[in-house]
Amino acid sequence: MNGVTWGVDSHVGHVRRTNQDRALALGPEELSCKLDGLFVVADGMGGHAGGETASRIVVETLPVALQAELAAQMGKPDAVRCSEALRQALHAANDAVCKAAADDHTVRGMGTTCVAAVIVDSVAVLANVGDSRIYLLRDAALEQITEDHSLVQEYVRAGEMRPSEAMSSRYKNVITRAVGIASTVEPDIERVDLLEGDTLLLCSDGLTNMLSRSDIARTLGRASTAQDAAAQLVVAANAAGGTDNISAVVVRYGAYEPSDIQLAEEPDPEPTVRRSPTPLPSRRPILAMVLAALLVVVTGLLAFVVAGNYRFTSKAPFLRRIPPRVIYMPVLPQKPPDSRDFVYANPVMLTSVKVRSAPLVADHQSGLYAVRSDGKAVRVSATTGAVTVLPTGIQAPAGAESAAWCTDPQGYLYAVSAAQKAILKYSPAGTRVAVLGAGRLPTPSAVAVGKDYDVFVITAGHIGVMRAKLAPQTAPLSEAPRGPG
Repeated sequence: MNGVTWGVDSHVGHVRRTNQDRALALGPEELSCKLDGLFVVADGMGGHAGGETASRIVVETLPVALQAELAAQMGKPDAVRCSEALRQALHAANDAVCKAAADDHTVRGMGTTCVAAVIVDSVAVLANVGDSRIYLLRDAALEQITEDHSLVQEYVRAGEMRPSEAMSSRYKNVITRAVGIASTVEPDIERVDLLEGDTLLLCSDGLTNMLSRSDIARTLGRASTAQDAAAQLVVAANAAGGTDNISAVVVRYGAYEPSDIQLAEEPDPEPTVRRSPTPLPSRRPILAMVLAALLVVVTGLLAFVVAGNYRFTSKAPFLRRIPPRVIYMPVLPQKPPDSRDFVYANPVMLTSVKVRSAPLVADHQSGLYAVRSDGKAVRVSATTGAVTVLPTGIQAPAGAESAAWCTDPQGYLYAVSAAQKAILKYSPAGTRVAVLGAGRLPTPSAVAVGKDYDVFVITAGHIGVMRAKLAPQTAPLSEAPRGPG
């Protein structure tokens, strides 16, 4: 099997105060599944705190969710399994960003782009959301593999704008897809069969807005190592202006011989949609122009009056503006959801940190408390899986009996069932209403429920999570519309 090498570099640039980009590279020794590498670049947006938070959550969540998805599948990971696992991992990252935004009003509206590459055997599985990019350098030719999810790219695709016009458009930063902006996200997934000497570049738009394709290809070609290539690309983007955060991850497959690459300039295609030519100003007699101007003014005044925006008065200035109507829409309090209306996703690993079989406690503030295998008490983020070791003075409680049962905010009981490898959910009246994770929890030992009704469980020494969502509502039969007669 050909070796995989990589390099990572990221810089704040010369204009921004903080770096909202995040870049990640994990090799086989850092991944529990049999992959040759996982590489991610995320470019956050949504203000100082929001952008940093969104990109951080993605690079923290993606590896954990990807490995959990692959662990739940049968057999050795291959390109097909990795494609679906990467898609589901990005869904989990999107959920985590949305949840964090809902929990903290200071970062609401945050989101992030994301490009990711999973190397398995001799195939690169690529994912894209937003306008960060993945390039492939092969045989002195540079190809952009991903397609930007941006407004100007939609115009280019429709034939209404040249690529050069898109680069200089004031709308080039308007993206049409991002992680964490909506409740769902659909990434583009591509697979590329790798050849000896291939180079992949994952980068944020802070790099591609500063460097041309020729600059990128020349820098990638001359660098002797992947780390040199990543560092030199960031230096070149800063030298060209550095107007944004700049991140680059360079991945090389097999042996590579440096070369001086010169790309031919690509023609800028004409738009396929014909545009109406701008008419030249006509030379009309001055009197006709004055009369036309007066006609426009009178017509405009009459239009304002007819539309109800202005009214005539008997006093100067004889035309007064009518204050606009304000429509007040009262906000009605929402009824809290009923616990019995929730359905649950399949369990996924929340963190790879090993913990003891008990206890497990949810604090209803997006946190969990557990005991690490070395006996230290830890707090685990319910959204990202990040682990914080608690002060040494906190002692882990003895006994695990209470950890096998817990309740949610509405009094529903959740009980560990080792026999069914599941969590049993009971109503306050004692009626069993659901079986969660049936057959998917090898050795469940403790259960806890978060403030959003997500169910957390310790199984096989790890913390897993089953995300809750409201089941689709259907109208009762008595409310169905009746036909004639």
